[in-house]
Amino acid sequence: MVLKVYIDWKDDISALWNTVLELHSVREVSIWRADISRALFDHFRHCPRLESLDLFNIFTTDSTETTPISLDSLKYLRYEPSRGVRVTHSFPALILPKLETLHIGSIFLSGSAGSFKHQVLRFDRSVLTELFTRALGTYSRADAENMEAGLVELLKRANGLRSLSLDKVPGFKSSLADDLIPELEAFRGGPYNARVFCKGRPVRKIEFATTPDWRLTDPVSLLRPGSVSLEHLSIDWVSWMDDDTMEYIARHCTGLVSLKIMGTRTNGPLSTRHPMPQLRRATFLSPSGSWFWSGSNSNLKAESEVKVVEECREFWTQLEYLRLDPGYFWRYRGSEVEPVQGKGQEWY
Repeated sequence: MVLKVYIDWKDDISALWNTVLELHSVREVSIWRADISRALFDHFRHCPRLESLDLFNIFTTDSTETTPISLDSLKYLRYEPSRGVRVTHSFPALILPKLETLHIGSIFLSGSAGSFKHQVLRFDRSVLTELFTRALGTYSRADAENMEAGLVELLKRANGLRSLSLDKVPGFKSSLADDLIPELEAFRGGPYNARVFCKGRPVRKIEFATTPDWRLTDPVSLLRPGSVSLEHLSIDWVSWMDDDTMEYIARHCTGLVSLKIMGTRTNGPLSTRHPMPQLRRATFLSPSGSWFWSGSNSNLKAESEVKVVEECREFWTQLEYLRLDPGYFWRYRGSEVEPVQGKGQEWY
């Protein structure tokens, strides 16, 4: 019984289609960088166990058939057309009654009032809880405004969202109605959009996707953009030239349970002497890997790590997990601490 299928453009697609069309027990299908047709979606209607469909960088051939296709068991859909695709008239309409997670390219945010492209995806607003959208390339001001309008209309249809990710989506220029996505708990995107989409909502988890050498010097509202205190915080590409950033986080995020930092310019100190009484998991890495660069002196790296590892025991008293290197992490058990190979669980 075949449960998972993965097809890439390097495979002989024409030779594989017939095989795929014979699979009815499959639960997960991934198709990357290929041309697909409506016939394939029609086949998926007869796969009663299909729960995950990942379509990335694909072209959909034209079809004159407009009847919607119902994928009754699908829970996860990623639908990202090729970057060169600018129209969606070839995408079949899909009825997705059990869809929980939707990941789409920004082309689905294009269109006009009453006819935005995302309307070909028909889901149950009471079931869908996660939405991811990614913008590719550059956009004119008019394109950005159109994308903003399309996103608002999509959120009206998906008002029960608990998690929202906006990858490379331009900064939102207007405010968001208070009654949109009132149950939002997690957000990933740029700092500017975080303020817009989290304001007044019970957001406990933030993942800031920033530009290289970004500095966390914004107003305090950035570390509490919603109506509750943050419990989980992740920041990519933050400049770490001094210890002010750690002090800033500790002072304004006293309830943090997990913290992930991808730091640039990490020649500054990493002091854990700022109390964080609830912190259980912490990760500090750099684009090159380890937080502490060893160069030709591996002993210096080891000494720097041990200093931080020991210091955590005093000021982060609930700590269970600390990662300073991509290859291993430090595990805390009561008064004992030991290095463990592997990734481990960074988030709760």
